[in-house]
Amino acid sequence: MTEEENDYRQVIVQIWYPAKLIEDTAPAAYFPEVEWVRAGFKSQKGDFPQKLAEDFERYNRVLSYSLPGAMIDETENIYPLLLFATGGNMSRHFYTTMMEELASQGYIVAAISHPYSSMDFFPAGGFLMSSQYWNAPDDASVEDKEELDEELSNYLAADAKFVLDQFSLLNQNDPTGRFTGKINLEKIGILGHSRGGKTVSRISSTDDRIKAAVIYDNIGPHPERASGLKQPMMTMRRPWGEAGEESLHGYLAKTGSYSYEVVLDSASHFTFSDMPIVDPENYKSEGDPVGNFHLVMDYTLDFLGKALKGEEGELLETDENSKGVRVKKFNSLK
Repeated sequence: MTEEENDYRQVIVQIWYPAKLIEDTAPAAYFPEVEWVRAGFKSQKGDFPQKLAEDFERYNRVLSYSLPGAMIDETENIYPLLLFATGGNMSRHFYTTMMEELASQGYIVAAISHPYSSMDFFPAGGFLMSSQYWNAPDDASVEDKEELDEELSNYLAADAKFVLDQFSLLNQNDPTGRFTGKINLEKIGILGHSRGGKTVSRISSTDDRIKAAVIYDNIGPHPERASGLKQPMMTMRRPWGEAGEESLHGYLAKTGSYSYEVVLDSASHFTFSDMPIVDPENYKSEGDPVGNFHLVMDYTLDFLGKALKGEEGELLETDENSKGVRVKKFNSLK
């Protein structure tokens, strides 16, 4: 909230973590607010929102592997923290499988829903999608488009900073007792898909608490492309055109640490979410969606293990391309 404008933004954060098994506990719904979101689509004009409302009914029949309300597993005394930034007009629920896999490997993971960027149901605002405010008209100048991009990047990074601040408070004294003393605030990473790459780049360039950055199928705002990040980073993407690759390689080469580019040849833009698995009819994938999911997670965990846990990073250090995956390492030029 700002004193000048008496304004605020509401963000929603959903947390996954290594949990103690609770016998005879039903798993959580995959998309608990789906009926509210469907009602939001139905209130919109046009055929496409109505089709989405119909398509989304299927999520009522999907369960996750998560156990709601479980206490944190105490096998480890303290766990690294990962933030996850959703893509534009994507719900945090569409990354549930990824979040569960990361949590199962010893991370506390927090997915952020941003108002007017994510597509979700917000208690203070109801059903919200990406605002047209961020979509510059086709005839807008380059300067106007970059100004809008900067403003959006700042909003998204401010949301992520706020979330980090709240985790610091939870680590000091969680009223539920779940996270007190369990969060390793010296080992924090952030991952983001699509528009979430703006969040990843901007908070990584402005907040020293971030120690590792992962961007799926995007690059980041123009200032970060020009300066690079100081943290270790990895981008994982589908095949792009030459111009996009040149821009990305310039960004990765300016890192203050090490960085990797991982190209998954059979990927689509939505491979880096659950969509090809939970809705294969509308989100088709060239490769096996489950196989692609495992590749995305294997390389992600390899990178995070190296950047946050001091592990070797075996997959990222090989030139093997037998699985349709190409890896390129960039050494620091700073």
